[in-house]
Amino acid sequence: MINLLPPLYQQKLKEKQRFKLVFLLSIVLGIALFALSIFLILIQVTLASERMSQKTKLSSFEERSAREDSMLGEIRSWNSKFRNIEEFKKKNQSVKEALDHLASSLPPELYLFSFSYIPAFETKKEEGKVLKTPAIIAVTGKAQAREQLLLFKDALGSNPFFAGVVFPPSNWVTPTDITFSFQARIAPSP
Repeated sequence: MINLLPPLYQQKLKEKQRFKLVFLLSIVLGIALFALSIFLILIQVTLASERMSQKTKLSSFEERSAREDSMLGEIRSWNSKFRNIEEFKKKNQSVKEALDHLASSLPPELYLFSFSYIPAFETKKEEGKVLKTPAIIAVTGKAQAREQLLLFKDALGSNPFFAGVVFPPSNWVTPTDITFSFQARIAPSP
């Protein structure tokens, strides 16, 4: 196609086309910049919400960690207490053991009225020495005859659980219907 317009009009026509092209490009660029800014704002909002969620998780984790640390400390404290109890139980014979050994040595004709148990304890003396006092039992009861009481005394004396069984002389005065008493130390466990 041949352009028959004068050069001035041709130049104005070219300028008009350039202006339309620049205007169209600026609109397209403006829309692209607007879309990019909206996209960046959305990313910023998403990151802010993710950061808030991470902060919440972190504070929740810190609280849980603090609770777990306090619980762990409490568990360690209880474990230490249980260890101390176990050590105490190993060092000291229990009342049940004393009663079991006493019952195994007791003839069926004898009756017990009272049972007293004094646990073993340690006393620290000067120069770092430790004096250990053994556990002691004190028992009173009734026997029908002196022979039964003598059998009971022999059974206690042969039981390795008891050491130093002491029957007072007053137990042997009457031959029948005897109200007796005795004390015995409990032998320390190996």
